[in-house]
Amino acid sequence: MQSQIDSKQEFRLACQKLVAAYFDQFPNAAFQYLVDWGLNDLMKYPINTQNKPGGWAGGLVHAVAQRSKPNKRCVLNAEMEEIFGVSFGTIRTRAVQIVDRIDMEQIDIMASADDLRGAFHGGYMESEIAPGEGSHEGSQATAHARNRLTCGNNAIR
Repeated sequence: MQSQIDSKQEFRLACQKLVAAYFDQFPNAAFQYLVDWGLNDLMKYPINTQNKPGGWAGGLVHAVAQRSKPNKRCVLNAEMEEIFGVSFGTIRTRAVQIVDRIDMEQIDIMASADDLRGAFHGGYMESEIAPGEGSHEGSQATAHARNRLTCGNNAIR
């Protein structure tokens, strides 16, 4: 059973550990990058840290999975419940709240970027877009994806 967390930093760390546990079981570097980016974006908004971090972490994985091309694996609801320590109803509820808060359009852009998908055929590209490195603003893939959108190329398929 997860205990309540008082600080936002502790809450973020608890979410990161749960997300890492998910990707230990279901490795997918491109999908993990998108979830890590989403977690960084989510932490910009007020969150009730008295809620279980598993609901938010699972909700984030679920929200990104619903929109993400790099996520090719189907995961059972029971598997999600086991990893995140909350009911799938809680995960689904948090996913809806997350979609209302974070920049899902940016996740769509990054997921559609050909260079992002290509970057992960051999795993993380440490020098450019490794997840968990803080801000992803300097990432070449993210910048290229934004340029593709502003140039009017069909980046979102």
